[in-house]
Amino acid sequence: METIVTMITLAVLGGAKFFEQEARYYEENMHDYNPHDVFVWLILVCKTRADTFYASLMIGMALYLPCCGAMMAGAYYMKQYLLAPFVVVEFLRLTCVTLTHVIGMMVIKKSINVGYLIALTIAGGFALLLLFYLWACVVALMQILKIVRSPEYVAVFGDNPLAPVEPGQTTPVGAFRLNDHATGEWNVNASKPSQRTQLAKNLERLPPTALSVGQFNGPNMLIDDFRPLHSRYSNNWAI
Repeated sequence: METIVTMITLAVLGGAKFFEQEARYYEENMHDYNPHDVFVWLILVCKTRADTFYASLMIGMALYLPCCGAMMAGAYYMKQYLLAPFVVVEFLRLTCVTLTHVIGMMVIKKSINVGYLIALTIAGGFALLLLFYLWACVVALMQILKIVRSPEYVAVFGDNPLAPVEPGQTTPVGAFRLNDHATGEWNVNASKPSQRTQLAKNLERLPPTALSVGQFNGPNMLIDDFRPLHSRYSNNWAI
């Protein structure tokens, strides 16, 4: 939005002629300002090649707008590659804005009161802090999308980051599974076999990280420790 407003404002003010007039004004009143080298060079460029400077500025802002559109589309559709152009271009733009703010405060320090200079410096610093924070949010979104698109995350929580699967609802990949010949056991009355569902439920409640490492790792080591005891009483459903 600020880029569109800036482009319209520069076009209404006269474009290249506006830069040329401002350059001549600052050149005539150079004694009121601090003659910084960058400031003097900018005045020379705007006075001699105002058309080229104005065209370069408009082209840069015109290229910046598609990057903003791609960033919004990437955030909506959760595409990491659409965020990359904005991250690079916005960092370059913020670097130029920061240098412009610092040099501008150094130039006008002779023409305004010290209190106003401090106020403008602090206000510009907070504005830059907000812009860098917004840029860092996009960088953090890229890192989050990288995590949620990774095979490890998809294997545990599913491929939809907006609706992740609860770890207790499904048995993660690599979890301990009962053998087909070990699914039945005799109940207390020894009348008929029943399915061993309680053990499976207990295994599903374990964290995915504990189940994905190995069959007898972490909490599953308790099952492995009682293997001789179980096999002593029943050879049909020994773990």
